[in-house]
Amino acid sequence: MKIAAVKTGAVGDLIQITPALAALRKKYLQSEITLVCGAEYAHVLKNHPAVTDILTFNSRKLYSRLMPFEALNVLRLLRNFDSVYIFHTDAKWHLIGRLTGAKCSVKATGTPRCLWHLKTVNAGLNFGYSYHPEPLTVKLPAKPYIALAAGGGRNFRRYTPQKIWDKQAELALKIVQETDYCVALLGTEEDRFRTDHPKIFDYTGRTTLSDCFHIIAGAVRYIGCDSGLTHLAACTDTPVTSIFGATNPKECAPPNISNIIMSKRPCAPCEKDGTHACPENMCMQAIDVDEVFSSI
Repeated sequence: MKIAAVKTGAVGDLIQITPALAALRKKYLQSEITLVCGAEYAHVLKNHPAVTDILTFNSRKLYSRLMPFEALNVLRLLRNFDSVYIFHTDAKWHLIGRLTGAKCSVKATGTPRCLWHLKTVNAGLNFGYSYHPEPLTVKLPAKPYIALAAGGGRNFRRYTPQKIWDKQAELALKIVQETDYCVALLGTEEDRFRTDHPKIFDYTGRTTLSDCFHIIAGAVRYIGCDSGLTHLAACTDTPVTSIFGATNPKECAPPNISNIIMSKRPCAPCEKDGTHACPENMCMQAIDVDEVFSSI
């Protein structure tokens, strides 16, 4: 039996379907399970034991004026599978689902997205996040240390400033000055901010995703916003503090995170189907450094 599991998006989006992939593998031990995803982030699950093969399409084209042409490419990729699961809830993907006879995820307001996908494959709740890294390629920071995600809110479709808490530099200095911990800064090159302290180790733009996993796994705590790295952190045993503003943690946070700091602004959360009521990140700015620092 040949099964296709379809998902586009960035790091966090792909990690959110790992419980469903594990459930499919348990149910279909001898079947071929092919991940069909955007080429930009196909590396995220390339080592996952539930995945036999990966086929890719161009996510940017699919969310542009070239969408009809790339949708035809997706249909071409799916034509030879016995069973197709599409882990998306929007109308575009549900149309592709109708054309391919696929089972599509359905939004369940107020519950974690990974549970939407588990329901799609008719699985129970006993499947958690998983990530299978490659070997570490960088030197770990001095221990003990706290892993701090320096950014987030970026993927191939949009930059979402409403997800960003921009006080990481102040928090990092407070940690190294008032505790015995070092700080490991994680993120992309665009997330980098100026640091000049011997106990702050800046890895932004210098690591693979697997490196980030190993660094987080060795930390005493991870701190980050609603981002792919936060979902990656949920694949480790490291305690996680996650900061939320415009997005709803009941849906967007990994299900095994208990330490969530939520903006106290009355308008938060305001995100609905990828759009936000406020063009800025006022709700995240309302969260002060001391509140996050107290989670350590």
